[in-house]
Amino acid sequence: MKQYYSTLFLFIITLFSKATITGQNIDTITINKLNKRAYNLINRDPEKADSIALYILAESKTINYIKGIIEANHALSILDYYDGRFLDAKDRIKKNINLCILHNSNHIASAYLGMGNIYQSLTKFDSSLYYYNLAQKANQVNFDQRKEAVINLNIGLVQHQMNNIPISLEHLFRSLRQFEKINNDLGQADCFINIATLYFYHKKNTKAIKYYKLALEKYRKLNNLRKLSSCLMNLAELKSDTNPEEAIIQFNEAANIYKQLDDNRSLAACYSLIGSLYINTDRPEKAIDALNSAYSIRCVLKDTVGMINTLTSIAKIHYKKGYNKRAINTIRTSAKLLKHNYPLETKANLYKNIAEIYNKSKIYDSAYLYLAYYNNIADSLYKKENLIAIEDALNKYELDKKDEHIQLQNQEIKLLEKEKRLNMFFIISIIIVFLIISFTIFYNYKKQKKERIKSNKLLKSNKILYKNNKLLTQQKMDLLNKEKEILRNQLLQKKNDLTRIALQINQKNEFLQAVKKKIKDIKTKAVDKDAIKDINSLMAQITNTLKLNEERNEFNELIENINADFLEMLGERYPDLTSDEKKLATYLKLNLSSKEMSVLFDISSKSVDMKRYRLRRKLNIDQETKLSTFFQNMK
Repeated sequence: MKQYYSTLFLFIITLFSKATITGQNIDTITINKLNKRAYNLINRDPEKADSIALYILAESKTINYIKGIIEANHALSILDYYDGRFLDAKDRIKKNINLCILHNSNHIASAYLGMGNIYQSLTKFDSSLYYYNLAQKANQVNFDQRKEAVINLNIGLVQHQMNNIPISLEHLFRSLRQFEKINNDLGQADCFINIATLYFYHKKNTKAIKYYKLALEKYRKLNNLRKLSSCLMNLAELKSDTNPEEAIIQFNEAANIYKQLDDNRSLAACYSLIGSLYINTDRPEKAIDALNSAYSIRCVLKDTVGMINTLTSIAKIHYKKGYNKRAINTIRTSAKLLKHNYPLETKANLYKNIAEIYNKSKIYDSAYLYLAYYNNIADSLYKKENLIAIEDALNKYELDKKDEHIQLQNQEIKLLEKEKRLNMFFIISIIIVFLIISFTIFYNYKKQKKERIKSNKLLKSNKILYKNNKLLTQQKMDLLNKEKEILRNQLLQKKNDLTRIALQINQKNEFLQAVKKKIKDIKTKAVDKDAIKDINSLMAQITNTLKLNEERNEFNELIENINADFLEMLGERYPDLTSDEKKLATYLKLNLSSKEMSVLFDISSKSVDMKRYRLRRKLNIDQETKLSTFFQNMK
């Protein structure tokens, strides 16, 4: 039925979310509202909280809403932590820490706090304190008084477990003051109960009772039944020796709360403690009533060890009141519950109690049998205690054996009749168990069928999402290819510019050389001194033009820009190369001729060849390999 309501609630949430979506996705406002709803349901209805948090996580991932992902993960980690799935909770918190660091989120303090709680549960206290300290530092950035109080409370608990009592009390009282500043009653109550527990463990009962009472007032005001019942149990246990009547009242109040919470395991423990108090105050009838209540609940829970202990206590009360038959029947029922894999101490105590009751009831045959059982176990656990009692029992057995033979025959007849009734009860029990198993199988089948339908729907939605992502990726690839084509064209244009500039430089220099040669010829024929002077001035200008050429500078700058990656790689592989040698390597990579390079270096072609030779030697390149090919193949 709970599963049905959870499914119905999830369906309503889905309909509501579809009414508030933008495009195909739920909006962030709705996610924030649902997150608050999930946090509120963690203690009241964990299953519903889990369903909402999983839904929020999926939707937040769909729209890449980081805050939603972090808060949903945090809620799920709390649920995992409460269910004892510490490793799952730890993995979720690690993801949150990474997300918070990556996106500079102010949820980082909560993530560190959660990790500290996990390590505390795993009893790794040093790691726990490490993360609590990180949480305190992170909380200083966007200070939250409540979060600071929670951190101090947890540090106090860890210090208590490490037996650092003064440090523990310091943090607990600091947390209490911080909760009082913000009027947080639940936080104050938690501090009170932890301070009281610390005093109780260290035998400061007066202070412990004071703080338990303060915690009780707060939990009653808040109507927090779970923590109220726990506080009542602790307080009643504390008062069991000094004020048993008040302790019984508090145990009964706790029992009523456990009934409301449907917590049968805690209810059974509560009834057992009430029974013990009634035994100590010599009220056997009430003790038996309380213990029978505990036994009934433990039967439902199939808590066999608890059933055995409860029956043993009941048998002792019956024997004490002189109801030997009741005591024997009770102890026999307890003996039938024993299994081979039970602790030897449990078996030994039970066999000893059975033997004692049989012995005092003068049923020596059974007494001898169970004393033998007890003796076999006691040899390995104890130092053969109670040997005198066993010998006495054996002597009495030998003396009264004949007298007991007739009684045993009568008892066998009664046992046969009882066995018939037990067989009938056994058959009925098998039928009931069969019906329960059949119902469980049918219920699980229906549940799996619903989950299968749900997973199929989720698979379909994932396929649609995959197709959309694939289309988006293809569009991005097309855009990248276009950009790549543009860059390729730009590179080709720059290479064309290089060729054009090199050609222009070469043509201009050839023209200037020709003009210079012609002027020299004219100079040899000239007679006028002024004319010769003008000719010399003109030749000097041409020479300077050949040396300081703007096109050459532009060409070199363009080459460096285009081949920046090549020059960087060349410098990393051959750090001893000079700037001229790097420039020569670049010209060779562009496959320029010696003549063209001589113009760019403003040297003769022979000098260029000499530079090539030296570079080949320096780089240890064999004669068969072309230098231009070598540099073009460098990667």
